[in-house]
Amino acid sequence: MVTGTSDTIAVFVPSVLNPFFGRVMHGVTDTAVPTGYNVFLCYTESREQVERQIEAVIGLNVDGVIFFDMAITGSQVLQLSRAGIPCVLVDNEFDISGAPCIRTDNAGGGRIATDFLLDLGHRRIAHIHGALEPPIVHSGTPESPIPGPEASVSFEGLFQRRIWQERLQGYLEALGARSLTPDPALIVQGDGTTEGGVQGGCEAMKTLLQRGERPSAVYAGNDLMAIGVLQACRDEGLDVPRDVSVIGFDDIDMSTLVTPPLTTIRQQRHKLGTKATELLLRSLGREVEMEEVSIQPELVIRSSTAPPSPAVSP
Repeated sequence: MVTGTSDTIAVFVPSVLNPFFGRVMHGVTDTAVPTGYNVFLCYTESREQVERQIEAVIGLNVDGVIFFDMAITGSQVLQLSRAGIPCVLVDNEFDISGAPCIRTDNAGGGRIATDFLLDLGHRRIAHIHGALEPPIVHSGTPESPIPGPEASVSFEGLFQRRIWQERLQGYLEALGARSLTPDPALIVQGDGTTEGGVQGGCEAMKTLLQRGERPSAVYAGNDLMAIGVLQACRDEGLDVPRDVSVIGFDDIDMSTLVTPPLTTIRQQRHKLGTKATELLLRSLGREVEMEEVSIQPELVIRSSTAPPSPAVSP
């Protein structure tokens, strides 16, 4: 280990409430701690907080930083670099030249999910995604839309656009590969954030059900929204998977606890943490200047999906 350092790695996450990050952090600590590094967790709720915490970790002389699911800019990477602190970006909103990064193949996961439903025989496949544009919330008048003190925008929701776009892209590509034309009425936006995901999925599913002929299957952009879809189906007296098949994305621990257990696309969360830490440690040893790693998700089949019922239009 390099002497004269703090022997500390800082890890930035957008939400400590999101069950996704628990296993990711296990991957970080399982890799960093045996090499003698401590792990310092930074939870960020706003852009201002990101700036303050970057200044804080520079002041603490941390050895390196890992950013998970953030919108880190080139200037922030440069700020750390000038302080002699390398960083690794995991599923960052922006591509930044010169910064090692790790990405989940979200589009590939979307294709896997949609292909699986197509292979089961479904054709009316709906997709629920998160916000594709940054939310704009203000409390002013139309003439003066200046945010007031009560204005509130989920920081987590500001930088997940790329994830939702890629997962939607995979859905569209899978349909296109089978010469199927996407039906705009089957694509709806939900709230994919930690706090609003379940309710957002529930509301999005009820919107789909109000649009006429219901889908025979739903691919939700994450497991929280998929769990909301299950709730909406219960509320409307629909059986899953007899009436509607449901598939999520992420494979959070909760996906095995719901009824029925959720078929999903598994992000290899522990591997994300492990690979990010390995890449950072290599950067600390000056063994790597730039590298991009893609981690492939995988299908996990449980009880929320089945071939379409003969009584249901596929």
